[in-house]
Parts: sequence; structure tokens; C-alpha cells
Amino acid sequence: MINLSVLGLITIIVLFVAVLFSFFSFTVKTSNKTPNILIAFYLLVVAIEISFFLYGGQISLPLVIHKLRDDIGYFKSPLLYLFFLSFIYSNFQLQYKHLLHLFPFVVVVVVFMPRFYMVNEQSRILFVQAYITKPEAIFSAIFSHLQHAVYLVLIFLALRKYKQIIAENYSNNRGFSYQWLYKMACFLTAIFLLAVFKNVYKHTGTSLFVLNNLRALLILSLLFFLCWIVINALYYPMLFRGISITQKPISNVIRTDQSRPTPHLSLDDHTIKQKIALLKQTMAQQELYLDSSLSIDSLAEKVNLPTKEVSTLINHYLKQHFYDFVNEYRIKKAIEILEDPGNDQLTTQEILYDVGFNSKSSFYTVFKKYTNTTPRAYRTAHRKRHTGSANG
Repeated sequence: MINLSVLGLITIIVLFVAVLFSFFSFTVKTSNKTPNILIAFYLLVVAIEISFFLYGGQISLPLVIHKLRDDIGYFKSPLLYLFFLSFIYSNFQLQYKHLLHLFPFVVVVVVFMPRFYMVNEQSRILFVQAYITKPEAIFSAIFSHLQHAVYLVLIFLALRKYKQIIAENYSNNRGFSYQWLYKMACFLTAIFLLAVFKNVYKHTGTSLFVLNNLRALLILSLLFFLCWIVINALYYPMLFRGISITQKPISNVIRTDQSRPTPHLSLDDHTIKQKIALLKQTMAQQELYLDSSLSIDSLAEKVNLPTKEVSTLINHYLKQHFYDFVNEYRIKKAIEILEDPGNDQLTTQEILYDVGFNSKSSFYTVFKKYTNTTPRAYRTAHRKRHTGSANG
């Protein structure tokens, strides 16, 4: 009984957070309402699905309503997947084709139709009493986990594509939602694995005490997940920006072009080398890399070349992402500043902003990638070498 009381208390908190944040998502003013609407519906579905732990044993509902409440969980994964897409792509729009995501829910309803939905209440009671052994119940459990697993894979594939496009087209990844969405996907994966373990024990275990503890742990994990979403939404409401739904990784573009009669760049090697030299010269002389918001579009405009051509030159011929291409110049500039004794008064943070970074973590990561040391350690080591050679 204590376990059930704890479970009920946690459920109340989850319901409160879910309903409150869904209301916030529905009503908050934003230029892109689609992600808000999708996450709001997801939270409402979660609230409805777990509400049984609050009213179970207290309120008697028709078994049909109770079963539909349970099956509404089939909406969660599609809603989350569409939420991820709407966050990744700034011009994402819901379309009629997205109704196909309701297919798993329809399948389960059809499976339960003959022996549950289309019989009288007394027959339903008998069905529920031996529910866990019914073929329909076993199918539903397996089908549900398969659905969640497939959608998690789709989410991670979408995130991988998103990360690749950012690296190929933008010089700074701050402001994009990749890291946030990736953490969210990892949270969802952990919750999914915990749910699988709980459901396996539900069908194979014998202790109600252990099962209720697993349920409480699962609901507690869900509460932590919801609170994490709320905190990020409140503290960083304008942090995230998406890419265009028409953007593709350059490798996909090249594969598409290679399948056509004409090659992806109809240029001779000499012309390609000239254009690459133009890119490098423009970057170095005009110091375009100092602009933290530099994108491949703005670079293409500066050199008067098509964006697709610039992207192919950098990503395919130089074998670099645009992000790495630009940051190489930034690190060289940072090294130049660090080696100049006249800049000793400048802090590392001032330098990172001066050379085009706007994140300390990304600056340190990229700097260490090129020098195998930190900016502070590099400056100290350079001073020691300089002093030693001067004394010698």
C-alpha cells in the first residue's frame, strides 16, 4: 500500500507538470507554433496514459474507456518524432500524410476488436481478468515496444542528418538545438529501456512489490524528464533555430548528382584549384571567420559563387565540413594573438570572442583538436620557449 501511495503521489506531480506545461505550450507566443503544439499534445497523452495510477481503484470507468486510455500511448512516439522534425526544420509543416503515424494505434484497436471492443461488458470483464495471458495482450506489448524502438531509431537518424547539415553549412553551432535534442533523445532511450525491463518483469515476475517499485521508478524518471524539458523551455526560449527542410547533406547531393549524366561539378582540376584558392584567399584577407554567424551562404555571396558549389568545394574536395574549415582560421588567429606578448592582458574569453567563437566549450574543443593543448597552456608554453631562447 505504501508503494501505491508513493506511486500515486508521483503521478499527481507528473500530471500537474504535464498539464501545466502543455497549457504553457499551447498559449505561449512564438513565431513557430508547431513544436509547441506537438509537445503539448504529447504531454497530454502522457498525462492521460498514466492517470490510471491516480484513479485506479478509486473510480470505476467502462473497460472500453480504460483500454482506449491505455492504447493512447501509441500516439506518444509519433508525436515526439514529429516534434523533433518540427524543431530541426524551421519550415516544417504538418500534412495529411502525417496521419499515417496513427497506423499502429489503428492496428491495435483492430486486433482487440473481436474479443474486446465488439463484445458485451461481462465478456470484457472475463477478458481482462486473464488479460496478461491473452494473445492480443502479448502482441500489444511486443508491438508497442517495437514501435517505440523504430521511432527512436528514426529520431537519431534525423539528428545525425541535422548535425551533418549544421557542420557543412554553418561556422558556429551555438543557437542550434542539436545538443538539446540529442540529450532529449538519450533521456527517451533510457526511459524506454526502463519501460521494457518493467514490462518484462510484469509478464515474468511474481512480486507485486517489485513491480510497483519499477512503476514508481519509471514515473519518477518521466517526472525528471518533464522537469528537464520545462527548465530548458523557460531558461532558453530563444536558443534554438532550425534549418530548412530542403537542405540535405552534401554527400546526398553528390550521390544524386553522380546518378545523373553530368558530374556534380563540371570543372577541370585547374579551375577547381583556382576556386578553392579564391575561397581561402577571401577568408584570410577579409577575415570573414571573425563573424561568429558566418554561414556558407554568406561566404558564397562574398566569392560570387553558388552556395552548392562552395559547399561541394569545401566538403568534398577539401574533405572538411564548413564548420571545421572556418574554425581552422579562427584557431590560427587565436594562436597569433596568444603568441603576441602585447596581448598578455587579453583573457581567453576575450580572445575567443575576438576570433569568432561565442562559446568557451566549443573554442576549447576546437583549439585542443588543432594544438593538443588548452589556450592557457599554449600561451604559457610559448612564453617559456620565448624566454628560454632569449636568455640563450
